[in-house]
Amino acid sequence: MQLPIYDYLSYRDFLQDVYNLKKEQGGRGALTWKMFADMAGYASKAHIKSVCTGERNISMEAAERLSRHPEMGLGRDEGRYFCALVAFEHPRFNEDKAQAFETICALRFKQANAEMLERARMDQSYVEFWVHWYNHAIRALMDSPRFKGDPAWISKQLVPNATKQELRSALECLEGLGQLERDGEEWRPTPQSREAWIWGHETEFATALQAFAIKSYHRSSPL
Repeated sequence: MQLPIYDYLSYRDFLQDVYNLKKEQGGRGALTWKMFADMAGYASKAHIKSVCTGERNISMEAAERLSRHPEMGLGRDEGRYFCALVAFEHPRFNEDKAQAFETICALRFKQANAEMLERARMDQSYVEFWVHWYNHAIRALMDSPRFKGDPAWISKQLVPNATKQELRSALECLEGLGQLERDGEEWRPTPQSREAWIWGHETEFATALQAFAIKSYHRSSPL
């Protein structure tokens, strides 16, 4: 039996469940904390145990070792997902953490089955909304009676200006959230945008990543 790693948003929970599963299935050769520590390249069994309980952090080197170890049963993309979870939970916010966020989103979307695909799309759009300041600015403009769905008009209202690529990304993000719809070369607010805002979209994934996305917003905001 292999654990579905894409169901996990915490590498610590995944490691603990792997340990529990292997211990139950192993009989006399059951996985021990010492064996688990050896798999990660740690000399002390206490280290890997404290990683699972949240008392310590795992190094990226150890994470990569575990992602490739046969006992973990992870394929290439699954190993990348595991390492991305580790990088994402690193206590220090940096560019590696931002890259890990993108990898988590992409791999979850890639592995989504037909039933979960729409939710995965919404998750991506929801978290993407929080990351960039211009998404918020355009959403605020939509509430104005003077709003025009012409990208050129929208661009002139933004200070500082957003690039064409950023503007297109923002409009597509709001479309993904059901806030805007295309009307030829322009965009118009949907009926849904006037009735409810995206706060109602609260999946486990979106909620778990919201703190990261808000922090990203504050880093990218020009104010």
